[in-house]
Amino acid sequence: MVEALFKNNITTKILGVAVKFNKIMVCLPAHNRHSSCFEYATKVLGIDYCGCAADNQGFYTNDGLFLDRKQAFDLAKKENQIINPDNVSGILFSENLW
Repeated sequence: MVEALFKNNITTKILGVAVKFNKIMVCLPAHNRHSSCFEYATKVLGIDYCGCAADNQGFYTNDGLFLDRKQAFDLAKKENQIINPDNVSGILFSENLW
């Protein structure tokens, strides 16, 4: 999927963090952390969860796509969104962006 983003002429950027809970995706804008998604899901949406698989933690883009941490890393690197490129491991954390 990320490879397809690289081929189009539209600039795709990461806008914020995202966590998927079954069919619900909680997205919060930049400067939030994934823990903010968990808090929103429980306090506002009433979702009862006991953890979240790593595959369901990621980021969302300006065109509404969910990217897992690896896909998001590839996109953020391509778009020069990583604030400290020397301190990354191939998977993206919100701390790498803001």
